[in-house]
Amino acid sequence: MILLTGSTGSIGLSLAKLLSQRGIPYRGMVRDVAKASTLGLVGAEWVQGDFQDPASLRPALDGIDRVFLLAPPVENIDRIEAAFLDIAAACGVRHVVNLSAVGAGIDVPHRFGQWHGRTEQYLRESQMDFTILRPNFFLQNLLTMTAMVQQATLYVPAGEGKALFVDVRDIAAVAASCLTETGHEGKIYEVTGPISIGYSDIAATLSQVLGRTINYVDIPVAAAKSSMLEMGMPAWLADALNELNVGLKENRFGLVTDVVSAIGHKTPIDLESFIRDNIEAFT
Repeated sequence: MILLTGSTGSIGLSLAKLLSQRGIPYRGMVRDVAKASTLGLVGAEWVQGDFQDPASLRPALDGIDRVFLLAPPVENIDRIEAAFLDIAAACGVRHVVNLSAVGAGIDVPHRFGQWHGRTEQYLRESQMDFTILRPNFFLQNLLTMTAMVQQATLYVPAGEGKALFVDVRDIAAVAASCLTETGHEGKIYEVTGPISIGYSDIAATLSQVLGRTINYVDIPVAAAKSSMLEMGMPAWLADALNELNVGLKENRFGLVTDVVSAIGHKTPIDLESFIRDNIEAFT
């Protein structure tokens, strides 16, 4: 039996839908069972569970042999993931597919990468089989910029750096393969989009699809953080996200792979297709 954590988020829900479409039963760990039950997904068994409540994890993991591990983006995420992995091992889980992050590593200069790097190491040192997925920047993150798009200018402290922006539906396809096929044990997959792009490219493609000019302005990190704080974002999260923007500016995340096609068995979704799929949000 498969347990999906984060099963109503953008990646987890895409994965849940894929498994349902393929007739593969699974259990989804959620905070609100009643709400999840309204999704109408075939083969889904919903169970209440919360990473911050260890007592809720054992019932969720009972009878589970494979886990998709996607914890919420909290400060020091490695601590709650390590606690979860301890309970998973004690419950007899055999294989964990871990949703890590681009550039993960204990000594990298951004905290999300450090936290995920520590989780990766903890998982490798466990007795469970593992598959680690390191997705690049999410195309879906652009949906948080719809107000900027409507005002015709993207303000991001990313310079002319480029990354391999990937659609969460492609990440879900890779995860589904790793959970349902053999041969992925002990592997680390860098999950990327089809081509390296920067915010200048994103603005140009938005302009082309929307039929009006969208500009991109590279702003200082301090200005970006100030704006994030004004919107109510915690300071630690603003700093963590801007560390990733600095990494993008320095072109640390631009190595394309064929993981989506080779492991996910599909053609990766490109930027223009993503915009067209979400045209209502951008207009």
